[in-house]
Order: sequence, then C-alpha cells, then structure tokens
Amino acid sequence: AAIIGYFTASGNVQAFLSILVGAAAVLCVLYGVRRHRPTMAGVWYLLAFGLSLHMLGDVIFNLASISTSGVPFPSVRDAFSLSGNLAIVVACGLVILDRRSNRDLGSCIDAAILASTATFLAWTFLMQPTAAGSPLTGAQQTVSLAYPATTALMFGVGVCLIFTGGRRFPSSFFIIAAIVTLLIGSVVHSESVLLGEYYRGHPIDLAFMLWYILWAAAALHPSMASVTSVRSGVNTPCIHTSNRRMILLVAAVLLVPITTIFRWAASVEVSGQVFVGFSTLLFLLVFWRMRNSVLLSERAVAERQHVLERERVLHDVASGLAVSSTQSEAFNAVTTSLRSIATDALCARIAIIDGDTGTIVSECTTSANPMQGRALRIRPMRPDAATGAERGRSHEIIHSLTEALELSRPGAYHLLHVVNPADETPIVLMLTARQSPHLEPGDLLQGVGVVLMQALKRISLAEENSRRRNQDVFHSLIRNSSDVTMIIEVDGVIRYVSPAAQTALGFSPDDLTGTPLRELIHPDDTIAVESFITHTSRAPGHAQTTEFRIKNAQDAWHDVELVANNLIDDPDVGGLVLNVHDISVRKRSEAMLKYQAFHDALTSLPNRALFLDRLSQVMKQANSHGNQVAVLFVDLDRFKFVNDSLGHDGGDALLIMASQRIRHCVANDDTVSRLGGDEFAVILNSLDTAPQPSAVADRLVKRLNEPFVIKDQELVITVSVGVALSTPDRESGEDLLREADIAMYQAKSQGRNGFVVFDAEMGLSMDKQVQLEQDLRRALDNKEFVLHFQPEVDLQSGRVIWFEALMRWQHPERGMLPPAEFIPLAEESGLILKLGRWAIQEACQIAQEWRDRFPAYPFGVSVNLSAKQLLDPDLIGEITSVLQSTGLAPAALRMELTETTLMQELEVSLNTLKAVRKLGVQLAIDDFGQGYSSLGYLRYFPLDVLKLDRSFLSDSVHSEQDDAIIQTVAALAHGLGIKVTVEGIETSDQLRRVSALACDHGQGYLFARPQPQTEIPAMLQQDFLNQRLLWG
Repeated sequence: AAIIGYFTASGNVQAFLSILVGAAAVLCVLYGVRRHRPTMAGVWYLLAFGLSLHMLGDVIFNLASISTSGVPFPSVRDAFSLSGNLAIVVACGLVILDRRSNRDLGSCIDAAILASTATFLAWTFLMQPTAAGSPLTGAQQTVSLAYPATTALMFGVGVCLIFTGGRRFPSSFFIIAAIVTLLIGSVVHSESVLLGEYYRGHPIDLAFMLWYILWAAAALHPSMASVTSVRSGVNTPCIHTSNRRMILLVAAVLLVPITTIFRWAASVEVSGQVFVGFSTLLFLLVFWRMRNSVLLSERAVAERQHVLERERVLHDVASGLAVSSTQSEAFNAVTTSLRSIATDALCARIAIIDGDTGTIVSECTTSANPMQGRALRIRPMRPDAATGAERGRSHEIIHSLTEALELSRPGAYHLLHVVNPADETPIVLMLTARQSPHLEPGDLLQGVGVVLMQALKRISLAEENSRRRNQDVFHSLIRNSSDVTMIIEVDGVIRYVSPAAQTALGFSPDDLTGTPLRELIHPDDTIAVESFITHTSRAPGHAQTTEFRIKNAQDAWHDVELVANNLIDDPDVGGLVLNVHDISVRKRSEAMLKYQAFHDALTSLPNRALFLDRLSQVMKQANSHGNQVAVLFVDLDRFKFVNDSLGHDGGDALLIMASQRIRHCVANDDTVSRLGGDEFAVILNSLDTAPQPSAVADRLVKRLNEPFVIKDQELVITVSVGVALSTPDRESGEDLLREADIAMYQAKSQGRNGFVVFDAEMGLSMDKQVQLEQDLRRALDNKEFVLHFQPEVDLQSGRVIWFEALMRWQHPERGMLPPAEFIPLAEESGLILKLGRWAIQEACQIAQEWRDRFPAYPFGVSVNLSAKQLLDPDLIGEITSVLQSTGLAPAALRMELTETTLMQELEVSLNTLKAVRKLGVQLAIDDFGQGYSSLGYLRYFPLDVLKLDRSFLSDSVHSEQDDAIIQTVAALAHGLGIKVTVEGIETSDQLRRVSALACDHGQGYLFARPQPQTEIPAMLQQDFLNQRLLWG
C-alpha cells in the first residue's frame, strides 16, 4: 500500500511515505532480533544501524526537496547513505570472518570473483559510459559512482555470506535479493543523476522501497537466527565444488575477456587499464582458489592417513592389552606398541612415580639404562586441588623427568605423556627415537594413555575382586567392546560369543553358541584357519594373529583380523579366546590402492608395471610350449596438436576412446596397456591360433583412422605401430617392448599411419644411433666440433659480404661428419641448445678476428638457428653476451632460419625475432621455397635477407617458370625492403641469370665451397674470388 501510495501521491506525502517505509524496516529488524534471538545479535544491530543511516539520508533528502532551496548534490544525505552501505558491508564481513575461522576460504574467493565481474560489468556498460557524457562536476560524478561501487562491494560480501553458510536459508535469499535490488537501483540512480534526469517519484525509487521491505522480511523470517550461526559440520571445508557453482564461476571469469572482445569488435572504446586490472585480479583469484583446493585435498589425505595410522597403533595396543592379565603384561604390551610409532626407535618406557616423594618406584622399559629409584622434583598433589591443576601437574612431572634424564640434549627425539597426573602414583609414557615420529605425539600418546588406563582399571578391578569369578569380569569387559570375542574349544566348537556379534555379524550369541567355527569361515580360508587354531592350541600364553573371511547372517563375507590367545590352562576360561576385528574397510582400501598402483587412472588399462609383469609371465609360458608372443607398440601421431586445439579434456577423451577401440581389436585374453602419454602397448598371446600380428596391426591402424567425435567436432588421427615377435631364447619383456618401440619409430620415419615389424637391422641401426648420441654428448667436451665457412658475394661488386658458418663434426673414428648426420640427433636429444651456443660464440669470435685483420673487407658472419633455439627464452641474453664478449658489431651478425622453424610456435617466434632485430642483428630466411613458401608471412617478420633455395637453379634444363618465380620473389622482397640471395650458383650461366633477375647476392660452389677456418684469411688476402669470377 505504501508503494502504491508513493507513486500515486505527490510532494510531502511521497516524502512521508518514503521515511515511513525506511523506519518500518529498521523497527522490523530490531523486532526480529528480539523475537528470534540470533547468536550474533550484534551483527543484526549493525545491519539495523546501516538501514537507519539510509533512512536518515532519505529524511535529509526529503526535507531538502520540500524546501525552496532544493536538494544540494552532493550533500550530507549522500554521506549517510554511503555510510549505511559500508555498515552493512562490515556486518556481513563480521559473519564471514567468523566463518573464516572454519577455513571455508574457497567460498570467500568465489564471492570475490563474482563481485569483481559484477563491478567490471557495471563499470563497462553503465558507470564509465554515463560518466563520460555527464554534465556533473568531478565531485558529483565521484559521489554518484560511489553508490553502485559500494553496493557492488555489498553484493560481493552478500554472495560470500550465501556461499559460506552451508545450508541455504530463506532469510539469506531475502538479504541477497535486497542487495541485488539496491545494486540495480544504485546503478540506474547514478546513471540518472549523472545525466540530470532524476526526480522525486522516479520509477527507480521502487528499488529503494523494495530494499527496505526485503530487509524487513529477512529479519522477520525465523531462519534469520541461522544466518549468523555456525552449524556443526561447517568446521571442515568442502573440497568439492558443485557443478552449478563451477559453471557460475567459469562464466564470471570468462565474461571479462568476452565482453572486452565484443566491444572491441564493435569498435567501442575499450579501457586497456581496466581490462588488464580486472583480468589480473581474476587471474590471481582463480590461482588462489586452485591453490586453496589443492591444499585442502592434501590436508584431507594427510588427515585420513593420520587417522588410519592412529587406529592401527591404538588397535595394536588394545589387542595387546585385551589379553593382559597383570600390570606388567599391560606395560610390556604398550612399550612394544610404542616402538612402532617412530622409525629408528631407541627405547620405550613406562614409569610409575610416587606422588608424595617424587621417586620412580617402578618401570617397564626396553632400555638397558633403568631409572628406577631416581627422585624427581615434584610437589605432592593435594586431594582438594581443582581440576585445572592436572595440566600444571603434568607439565611439572615432564619437566622434572627431562632434567633428571637430561633429555634436552641433542641427538634424539623424546615423547612424554602423563597418563594420570592427578593420581597418587602418576604413570608416564616415554618414547625415545632418533627422529620425530610420523604421528602427532600428543594425540597418539594420549590415546594410548586412555587405552592403558582402561586396561589398568580392568586389571585393578580383577585384582580387587580376586575372590569373584574371573568369568564375570571377562563378560563385563566384553560387553563394552566393539569387536567380537569368542571362546572356542580345542575342536573348534564355539562355547561363548560376546553380544557384539549381533551388531558386527547379525547373529545373536545364542545362534552361534555350540556352532563349529568352520561353518562361519570362507571355504578358501578353512584349511589355513584350522591350521592356525591348531598351532595356537599348542602355544599357551601367547597371542597369535591371522586374517580370514567370516560369514554374517545375510551370507555376506567380512574380512576380519583374528587375535587368538591360548587360555586352555586357565581354569576360569578353559579354551581359546578369539578377538575378531572387522577389517573390511581396510581391505577394500588396500585393494583399491593396489588397483591404482597397476592401472592407468584415465583409461583403467594396465600401466607399464603390470604390462611388463604380464609380458614376462606370457613369455615364460610361451617359451615352455614353444609358442611365440607378439608385442604391438601403438603411438597416436600428432597428439600434441589435439591437446593444443581441443584442450587437455579433449585429449583425455581421445585417449579413452582410442583405448576402447584398441581393446576391441584384440582378443579377450590379450593385454592392452597405456604406457603413458599417447603410447599404448598390446600383448598378443598364442600366435599359433590367433591372427597374425601384422593383421592385428593393420586392423588397429584402420580402426583408429576412423573419425572420432569430440566436443561435437569430427577428428581424424593417424597412428604408428611397431610390432616385435619373441624368440625362444629371449626371456626379457623389456627387450621385446624396446624392439616394438624401435619398430614404431621406424613406422613414423616412413611417413606415419602404418606399422613396421621389427628386424635385426633395425636393432643394429638403433645401436649405432645410441652410440652416436653417446659420442655426441662427449664431442663438445673433447672439442671435436669445427666451423667451415662459405662466402656470400655481392653480385654487383663481386666482393665477399658474408660468410655462412657451417658446423662439422671431426669424429675420431668416422672422420668429418656433415650436419645432416648429427644435427637431427642433437635436436632430438636436447643437445642442440648447447651446440647452438657454441656455434654463435665461435663464429662471432672468428669473424671479429678476421675483421680486425682485414679492415678493407667489412663482411659479417651468418649462423643458423634451430627451432629449439628460437623457442629458448635465454636466446636474447646469450646473443647479447656473445656480442659484448667478442666485440663484434651487431650488424655484422646474421641469424638464418628455415621456413619450417619460423612456423613453429608462430607467436613466440615472432616475438623472439623482433627482440633479436632490436639488438641490431640481421635476420634471414634460409632455403626459401622448400617449406611453406608463403609470401604472405614475409610482411610480418622483421627480415633483412631472403635466401632462395638451390632447387630454383639445380634443374638440368633452364626453366622460364623458375626465372619468373625468382624475378617475382625478388621484386616482392625488394618492395618490402628485403635483399635476395640465391643459393646453389655453380656455373657462370647461372650467375648471369640471377644477375639479370635483379638478385642482390649469390652463394655456391662457383665462388667457393665451405672452407676450414684456416683457409679463409688466404682467400681474402689473395682476393681469390675476384680473380676467379667473370663479371658481366
């Protein structure tokens, strides 16, 4: 009614109704706090204060609008309203901080991401465009934009409040609806004010009225008390993110670049600073979110392992204490178990101290250095001491023991825990080890102490009631145990079963009494358990442990651990006492870990370890029967392209589908394994009855050539398959797999998308290749590499202007090797970077020596760059360092690259070339015409020289088409400011042709073959080239 009255009335009535709605909202919040009594009432009072500030701002605005002077802008009203926003932000923030103690940091980061994106959108589409065309002053624009800015901040903390609250409450949604309503109202109001279009009764006033009403609804709803309370179960943050939230976060992160791209495409002015700022902020938030998720996962795994290990130790202690009938036996059981807590344990000790005199009156220890009889400096415990005095008493005892035994000396790690500090005879658990235990000492020793105290109380009770029947004590302890305890005769008949059998197995004790134990044991375990029972019956007084499967009332099987103690000679028992502990969960975990250790997580195929184990077994079986085994090594060609184009999830999808197709191409008893990456291996059994390996390999290639549909895209791939067959004298599966690998690489070298069967020559070739790689690794250290130089001539003057440095390997056994025999191997083995650095250093140093000796020849040196060198981030620094150390002018150095090298990682290559060119070093494309031969990319690269491949001149018949191509390329290059060098000039006729085609430089055997370093000075001194060439 107030809203309808507001928009139908005018003047003072509108002002009164606006104030009335605001005041009513404040009173509703106060009433809701009083009625529902939330745990953090102060937060709601702060929210009421923020709303009051908003209401006061409205009062000031309405009073000023009634007066003749009008409403000043900005004014005190704006200060009240903005302060109200901040008060609400602080109130929500206090709740979030309270929940932050519960480590739900991920939800806070999610809210920050959404708030950042909302702020970016508001700024981009509303605030920035409106402010740019507004007639208001700077102060007025600032205040106008402050409203949506503070409201966006309020939106962020509101979303965080929703995300961190565990279960969602209606009051929470009222709050977020109020904030969203205010955000919309603030943005539209700011835009109206900036454009001078706002007036009383403007339609946007509806948003501000709803703002008050939604807050009142949030406070009045009964769930408002739950909004600011921390529920049980929130203490541990959820490490999984729901699909809806993930989609929302991904959309929020992508909105910034998508919005910017569309506005740029629409020729709308885009603020680079705003885009970079928000993108950086979102990147940092996403990185923080990912890091937080990883930490939570690691913490959860560590805590789970800690719990399992603690349960194991406590179970061992409890198992030992369960069969202890004296204090000495209990202490021995605990000291034995304590030594398993830490690796390299030196000793475990239990000391009993006289609380009045401080003397160690008794001890149980595994150490050869007893401390019984030593006196400690402790005060007697008063009977009327407060409960809190126990902690101080415990610290006092530990401190006295540390001093008496000199435990503070380095070299060992000591754990001490006082089990019962308030008793007259405190008991201290001690463990000495060379290094810190892998469990939390306080937590674990405290648990051992609790179990020990329970055992000691049981023993004490038995001793105090020695006249009572021991059977009564036994039953009282068994009733409080979660494990099933049985007493059986020597013949295996159950005489007694604890009540825990009802919970653990579903049998009542009466159902099992008189039943042979073997009827509950799994048939496969019966012989082993009966043998165990027989062995135990012959060893009285000793606890024995085994594991087997036991049947429950529903005929399902449980894995259990059995601790048996022979008490046949005890007149009160007269049988074997069995403690049955359910370990089904542990067994399932072990089975899962074992499966994960031998299977690929993505495809569920056997991994390399399991593959080699099966291959070894299959080969032994085949050799014993005179059969053959085949191994297929399958590699998906250009898998990196799939990952780069479709993303890693697309690559994973391809691997899964490919593994399924491979599985369908072989027999059921054959083994398919994923070795890693995009490599698979197959074991073909029983080749005497199965199809030939070549047929299987061919079927694999054809099947994998069929299109895959990934992300609604059709993808066709090729595969390379290597086949290797076993021989009767071979036992190593590793060797057979290696041969298949060699054959696979041979298939790749033959053009991919096929298969090759391994033969002996491949092995010899691979051995030579391996030996050559080993020699290559030693060659640099042995200084076996040299540089030969081939001159490049100016076709107009005939003078040498460049020398191309060409690498040679002076192999100690194979002689001088050209680059083609070792450069590919160097690139494959990763040695090319080291070789490239040496070549640049050596070429620059030699060239500077020549330039100093022959100043009349201002020539430069040209060095070839490989693709890996071009992608090396240290390349620029290395070139700079070489130029500085040798003194060679940058313009006298030229780096040559092939077209193929340039087109790998195009963007990175372009950036690197620009950086090289910025140093003053010249750049050239070598062998142009062999690779991509795209003239279009010439304008993008900062090139100085284009070297035409020798194939344009090598034809035996002079081709006018070749001349036309040379002339066209030269004209285009000259138009781009690039000089043209023709390679492979061997005859005078070729020289005249290229000179007539307006080419700038020439290189080839007509001028000189590549020469050793020692021959170049003589060539220059004798003016060798000018004497031999006929110009014109």
